[in-house]
Formats: sequence, C-alpha cells, structure tokens
Amino acid sequence: MAKAEAAGARLELSDLLGERPLAEALESAQAVIRQPLAAQHESVGPDERVRPCTSREASMLISEQMGAGTGWHLLFSADIRGGLDHQRLHSALQALTDRHPALRTVFSPEQMTARVVRNHRVRLLTCDLDLPGDDAVGAVNAMVGQSSARLLDPFVRPPVAFQLTRVSPERHVLSMLIHHAVADGWSVGVLWKELFDRYAAGSDESVGEAAVVPAVVASYEDVIERRVPELKGVPTVLELGGDLERPEVFDYRGLRLPFRLRADEVEGCERLASSLGVTRNAVLLAAWSLTLARQASVDDLLLGLTWAGRISEAERGLVGLLTDVLPIRCAVDGDIATAEFVQRIAREMRSALSARKAPFEEIAKTLGADYDATRNTLVQFAFAAHDELVSEQMSLPDLDVTIHEGHCLGTVFDSVLYVRRWGDDAELCLEYATSVVAPGEAAHLVSGFREVLRGFVSRSEHGTRIGELSAGHEGASQWDPRRQSARAQVQEEAGLAGLWQMFESMAASRPDEPAFAESARGTLTYRQIAAAAVAQSEALRAAGVAEGDHVVLALPYSAQELVAVLAVLRLGAAYIGLDHAAGAAHIAHVQQIARPVLAIAPQPRAKELEHDGLSAPVLEPVDPWNPPVPAVVGAAAAPDPDRIAYVAFTSGSTGRPKAVRVPHRGVLRLVHDTDVVRPNALRRFLRVAPISFDASTLELFAPLAAGGCIVAFPEPYPVPTVLARFIEQERISGLWLTAGLFRLVAEHAPTAFRGVDQLLTGGDVVPSGQVRRVLEACPGLRVTNGYGPTENTTFTTVHHVDDTTAVPARLPIGAPVAGTTVIVVDRALRAVPEGAAGELLTGGAGLAVDYLGDAEETRRRFVELEDGQRYYRTGDVVRWGADGTLRFLGRVDRQVKIRGFRIELEAVEAALRAAPGVLDAGAYATAEQAGESRILVGVAGGDSHLDLDALRDFVAARLPAYAMPSLWAVTDALPVTRNGKVDVQALLAKATNRAEEPRAAARPQDSAESGMTAEEIEDVIAGIWEDVLGSTDFGYEDRFFDVGGDSLRVPQVRRALLSAFPGCAIQMVEMFNRPTIAQLAVLIEGRLAAS
Repeated sequence: MAKAEAAGARLELSDLLGERPLAEALESAQAVIRQPLAAQHESVGPDERVRPCTSREASMLISEQMGAGTGWHLLFSADIRGGLDHQRLHSALQALTDRHPALRTVFSPEQMTARVVRNHRVRLLTCDLDLPGDDAVGAVNAMVGQSSARLLDPFVRPPVAFQLTRVSPERHVLSMLIHHAVADGWSVGVLWKELFDRYAAGSDESVGEAAVVPAVVASYEDVIERRVPELKGVPTVLELGGDLERPEVFDYRGLRLPFRLRADEVEGCERLASSLGVTRNAVLLAAWSLTLARQASVDDLLLGLTWAGRISEAERGLVGLLTDVLPIRCAVDGDIATAEFVQRIAREMRSALSARKAPFEEIAKTLGADYDATRNTLVQFAFAAHDELVSEQMSLPDLDVTIHEGHCLGTVFDSVLYVRRWGDDAELCLEYATSVVAPGEAAHLVSGFREVLRGFVSRSEHGTRIGELSAGHEGASQWDPRRQSARAQVQEEAGLAGLWQMFESMAASRPDEPAFAESARGTLTYRQIAAAAVAQSEALRAAGVAEGDHVVLALPYSAQELVAVLAVLRLGAAYIGLDHAAGAAHIAHVQQIARPVLAIAPQPRAKELEHDGLSAPVLEPVDPWNPPVPAVVGAAAAPDPDRIAYVAFTSGSTGRPKAVRVPHRGVLRLVHDTDVVRPNALRRFLRVAPISFDASTLELFAPLAAGGCIVAFPEPYPVPTVLARFIEQERISGLWLTAGLFRLVAEHAPTAFRGVDQLLTGGDVVPSGQVRRVLEACPGLRVTNGYGPTENTTFTTVHHVDDTTAVPARLPIGAPVAGTTVIVVDRALRAVPEGAAGELLTGGAGLAVDYLGDAEETRRRFVELEDGQRYYRTGDVVRWGADGTLRFLGRVDRQVKIRGFRIELEAVEAALRAAPGVLDAGAYATAEQAGESRILVGVAGGDSHLDLDALRDFVAARLPAYAMPSLWAVTDALPVTRNGKVDVQALLAKATNRAEEPRAAARPQDSAESGMTAEEIEDVIAGIWEDVLGSTDFGYEDRFFDVGGDSLRVPQVRRALLSAFPGCAIQMVEMFNRPTIAQLAVLIEGRLAAS
C-alpha cells in the first residue's frame, strides 16, 4: 500500500487483501492527496518533550506495573562476521539514538506521560566471551534475555540497551534489547536497516530527527458499532484445560518452542493460498485456530492477530509502538470444506483489518471482557508473522550480517504462534506461558498444528471437510485414542460368567469364613449366606419367578438384602433396588417400565408399596439366621455374562428416571480387578449405599469376590458423626462414600479413617482439600477417586492417592478399569488429538445393555463408532493428562448462558474454592419464573466464619462481571441428598432467604484512626470519579468499567487517590480488583487505619 501511495494511488486494505484480482483493485484506487504526517494524526512535534502516552503505550505500561515485565521485552541479535570497526558502530548507534525520539523516551507511571530525554547517550555494553561452536548467538541471547529485567525499566531511563559481544576477532554479536512500549516489531526492522546503512556510509554527518509515534484521534465509534456485532456471542475466554492449575495472577513468564516446516509443507501452504486467493498468513491462522478449537473442544473462539499498524509511506519509517492486536473470530464448523474454512478465516482477517481504527481496549470493553488478573483480556491466544517485520540478512560490503530473534523468557498470552522465517527453511515458534501450558502440552499444540496444516495442503483440493482431517499427531502410530486397561478381561481370568457362580465358588472354598455382619444380630458365614440364598430362591421360584423376570427389592442394609440379591441372581432374574424413601411417583414409574413379577419386602414396607401403586405381589424375606429348608432344590440358571443382573433407575434430563439394564459381565469385570480395591480393604467392607444406587454393587460383590466380609451400617441415613464412630468401632477396612458424604465426614471427623486401608469416593467432583486433610490425619490410607456412570457399571476409571504429596489441585479421575475402553471425542464423535478436551465415551465389558422401554434415548446415548464397537456417551468433558490419567473438566451441558453470556460453572467453582477459608463450593444454574437463569452458589467454610461480602469481592476480582453469582448460600458443609449429591434445592432455599435480607455492612462505619468516616472516604473517591469520567451518573456500588471508565483512566484515578490520601499505598492491580467506590473505600480505610 505504501508503494502504491508513492506511485500516486491509494488502495483500501480490504481491497488489497480481498478476493478480487489486483488489477481490478488498482482500477478502483483513488488518487493520493498528500498530507504531512502531522496533518493526518495528532502528533507531538520534536520540541514538545513531554506528552501524554498513547492508548497503546498506556495499556502496555499499566500491565508493566502489574507484573508483565519481560513479556514486553524484545531481543534481536546480529551475528556479524568480518572485520568490525567498533568506533564506527558506536557512532552509528549514537546517530540512530539521536534520530529516533522513541529511543530516548522515558515514562512517568504516575502521570502516564512520555518524556524525550535530550542528549541521551546510547547505552552500549561490551564483553568478550570465548564461545566455541556455531551457537554463539544462542548463548548470547540466553545471557542477555535472562538479564533483561535488570537492564530495562521504562520508568527510570529510556528502555533501550545494546550489547556487543566479541566472539573472535572476526566475529561479533550485537544484541538490541528494547521495550515494546517504545518499539514494535516493525520498528526493530527499521532500526537494524538504518543502523547498518549508517555504518556502511561511515559518515559523521548529522541526520534530522524522525517523527514521533502519532496518537491517532480519528473517530472510531462507527467502527465499533459495526465490528462488535460481528464478534458478539463468541466466548471471551479460551481455556485449554491443561495439567497446570491457572494461577490467581498471570505471571507473564514464558518459553519458546521453535520448529521447522518441511519444504513440501511450505510449498503446499503457498500453493493453497494462491489457489484460494488468500495470503499465506490466512492459511496458517486457519490451521492454528482449528488446532486450538480441537484442543479446547470449542466451535467458536477469538484469536489475536498482530499487525504492523502502518499503511502509508510516511508511517513505514516510524519507530515506536504502532502495532496492534486485532481480535479474529474463528467459527469452526466440522461440516465446512477445508478450502471454504480457510477463505472464511481470510474474510474475518479482512473484516478485522477494516476495523483497525477501533482500539482493542474499546472492543474488549464493549464485549464485556473486563480486566482479568488470571489471563490476557479478550484474547489469550494469538498469531504473528515476525518474518515480515525484520529482514534476516543485512547487505554490507565487508560484513556478513544475520539477524536472529531472541527471547526474554516472558509472554503476555497463553500461547502465540510466530512465523520466524519463511521459505525453503521455514521456521515457526510457539511462545507459551509456563504457568498455564506444560511443556508436553506445548509440544502437542505444535504437532497438532503441523498435522492440521498438512491436512489443509494435501486434502483441500478434494473437498475434504475440516472434521474429516486427521486428529492425530506426528508419530500418530504411538497415539491410540482408545485406551483400555492392560489387565486381562476379567471373566476369562476368573473362568466364571455369572455372579451367583462367583459367590457359590467362594462359599465352597471358604464356607466358615465371615461373609456378612450386622451390629445388632452378629455375623453370618459364607455357608449360612449360601443356604439362606438357596432357600430364598426356591421361595421365589415357587412364587413364579423365572429367568429374565424382574424382582423389586425393598429391604434395609441387612443380611436379608444380600440373600435376596443372590437368590434373584441364582434364578437368572434381575433385581431392582428400591430405596425406602422412594415416593409413589417413582414406584409407579418402576411398575410401568419394568413390570416386576414380584417384590421382596418386610411386612410394614409391603403395605406401603401396595398403597403407592406397586401391583406385583410382595414376598416376605427369609431369615438368614434361621432359613427354611426347601423340600426340593432346583438347579441354578446357567451362567450367561450378557444376562441382566439388575435394573438401575437413574435421573434423566427430563426428570423421568431411565431404567439402565446392567449385565453380569459389567459387575464381574469390576469386582475381579484387584487394581480397583486392594484385597486388604475388602476384609471388612462397609455397606452404606442405597441399593438403588449402583455403588451398592461394589459394596455387595467386591468383598464376596475376595472372600471378605460385608459390614452393614445400621441406620438408613448416614449422619457423618455416627458414621465416623461406626467405622472406628467396627474396624472397617474399606468403604465407598459419595463425594458429598465424604466431604462431610472429612470435615467433621477426618481421623475416622485411621484404621481404614482404602477409601473410595466419587459420584461428583472430589475436593482435593478434603482428600489432603484426610490423608494427613490417616497415614497409610489410600483414597481412590472412582468415576463412572451407571451405564458403565459403577466405575469406568479410578485414580489412587496414597500420600498428601500426590494430591494435585484437581484430582484426576484416573485410568480405565479392567475390561473397559475409553475414548475422548469431539461433537462429531471423532477422536480428539492427544491432550485435547472432548466428551468421554466408554465401552467394553461394563457397558449396559440399554434403557429399558426407551429405544430413542438408547440410540442417542449408546452409539457405534467407526471401529464397530459400541460406546456410551457420558456427557462429561475430559482430557488426557501427560501422566496418562484422565482429567474431568466439566459437563457438556454445564456451560450455561445468562444474559447472552456463556459461562462455565466449573470456572465459577474454581474461583470460589480459591478463596481463603473456603473448603468446598458448588455452582448451579437456576431457572426463574420469568425464564431468566441465575447462578446459585453454595460455599462451605467448615468451622471458619466466612464473610460473604469479602467472599464476593474475592470472586469479583477473578470472574468477569457477567459470571458473578446472583444467589449465595454459605454453610458449614454443602447439604447432600439421599444419594450423596449436593442438594441444590436446599441451597436455593437458603440463598433465597438470605437474598431477602439486607446486605451486611462490608466494613466498619467509621475509621477513627484516620480521622475520616467511611462515608467521607467514599465521597472523596466519588469526586475523583466525577473529575475523571466527566459525569455523576454512577452509584457507589457501580463498577468503574460499567459507567464509562476504561483501563486508560485507571491511572488517573489512582494518581488522584494517592494525592487525596497521602501515605496510602495503592497498587495498580488493586485498582482493577476493586472497581467500585465501595470496594476502594474499604481498601483505603484499612490502609489508613494501619498507617
């Protein structure tokens, strides 16, 4: 465009990058009306040595104050071979410094102004190093880069330094270290060219001062109005969900992973770009966006595109900060053709470039993406083409000069993909935040990008859709997306194909060993249980029960319950567990769907069942301590691993429970896997889960398979303190507790598990804090996180923790149990790349047969993949960690939309759990009568008293405004339902009652120590806001950014506050974390009192 301007024609950027041929674009070009740079922009003349910072500079310097540091440091080194004239080089550097005011600029953090230092002497450091080998430049870059934090301070002196390293008499390395606030990538290219041109000329002649960076003042409101709707609805946070826990404050530390493209990949990329009429960068950006979409399992995301910010000929020679980040919307549709997808991204790039006048901060603010201490605002991933900014080779008569880019170990994004060099030896680089992206995850991103790019260039001409591109990585033969346990199939190992046969075999080998214990009546042996089960089965047979029938069991935790289960299985029938708290509606549903032929229940319960609509006859259970002796004992049903063992009714999304039919093989594969439960834990295993809950299968059959003893809890509802005493008194060696019940016991009595060998928990997110607390109190205990839907028989995966040092911030759900296959897929049920997020599908021996009486739902949730195997769609979002364990990220359906914003409830929970004093937390979406959803949170503090207002403030500093919860319930422990799930209705009732109460004071009403009342402090702050905003249209609880404020006005407010309250230190980051007058007043009042 600058060349066209020099020739007298003005081209529009969108025309140049559009799909029209260049000749047509030139025909529509307008004649240039030349204006001096000062007329085109509001700029500062050379005599004005102090000026306000530009919006770009101010934003960068604000982040500098909040810790960005080396993230904004640029390092480039020139490898100079030949006889170097040191004096001439020094003169050229001084001339360069004299010419460009940016190299002599220092900033004021309080006033947010830039001052050009007169007669500034260039800073040239020199050293001699013996650096054998060819990697002298790499060694120098590492040395300078690691020292950059000490060498550059934009608030103390002009942040520019040069270092000349003598490697040998004929080889030197000249390093340029410069802060991004005074120079962008384009500036670096200008500086290198001018430096060596000056050196080659060898003249001492003075050169005129170059123009300074212009402060663009062109109106952008119309651009905002056009651009923002194009970006509306895209999530403003992209989270890959890696192994690392995101820190509360982004630390700006980063590393780079360089990699090269093969010649055929480069040629293919250029050929594809040419055939589609797009740029090379459009192809690379499209491949990068698809890589990230797959990794994060999203179909709509924002990427940042850096561009030089220079169009006119006059701007090309400017040194300063003109570059900008343009948000690019990348909508990923698996059904779109590859070529069409690349063209879509190219159109998005043109749209972003046409809206380049709109400041990034204004776009972010309008989209509701406020400051976030944990990540970069609006875009966390970006793309940049550095090869277009800095020439690699410099042409000098007597010197051979090659420019190399270094790194100062910083970054401002989660990840940025750079093009370092293009051509036959193309080199790209992934810069990534080390606090967010692990090295292995960075490698996955690189290999995933290369795989996508190869798919683009090799298959786009064939009409291939992006969803059909390979989701593997380089070396994909080593990456098997389907993972299954290395342990043998259990039924082959055991040689048994039925649960009754398994028990019968154990009873024959251990007849006099204890099998079941009740605290009230004593212990029964395997021989006694077997005899009672035979007697009960013959009673069932006499009542008409046959193979394949359904029998309802409505019994308390007892030997009668175990005997009834075994008796049903002996006949080849299936049992249906009925909780004693089951209501009439549930019983009627069971009757309608399962059509049981009989029920076993004690007499009082039998009348209740009949009253509630159960039409099947009810049979009294036999007494295991005194069972009748059958006159005739019929044969047991032949073993069949595919026969239905039980039917479990699980909650459905429609509120109508689904009847899951589970076969014998599912239970057998679980109980014979010794990696699930240690044999010693099965000596005395607790029976406490409702029989209607699938965890009861573990409690009943795992001990029996190992020759252990089942110990029944005597109460229908396990109260934490009572349960804790029972565990100790009965010397329980192993048990299963739901995550909710585990939370409660861990809080009330963590030492209760001291005699336990293994504690299994799950059914919901298992809090790491409680796991750590229990392990500290109970040395030698193993805690197991057991994950799995009912549709895959109790457990799909398990993860064991034996010591507090092995407890991560988020507990993995582990690896698959024996006979189980798992695969992580995208929305189109295609395997995702290694480490990427996706929905978990599970298959294998544990898979349920179907949903009884619901063929449509069965087809929807039980699917067959390309491998011909059948899988269950769990609806859970997971990813594989680098250690080979699965990480649970949330539910597919836990992303909620409130007031048009997409919110991940897991992110809300993470913010709550990070708050001081919080032991556990849950976030839920509740529907109002008007149809609008609100976020309800339950927060447990145990014995700690949680200040709700302080908690709100803490969370507000970590979540965007639209994600803030509306309903709060603070409790000692989260309430749980009968099945151990968090009781959302109880939380809602508590939160609703509190919402009607007046909000407690956030602080004391006066501050005697400071001499000012709290109200007076608020009034002072309000006056400052009025001066800065030019308006009084705000309240003391309004957020600064919601009433016209922005990041550029924050320093003005801070400066005024420091003046109004001398001695009260206020950090820049605190200004962003406390965006209301009330919150600032609390902070200032506390500081004044302390001082």
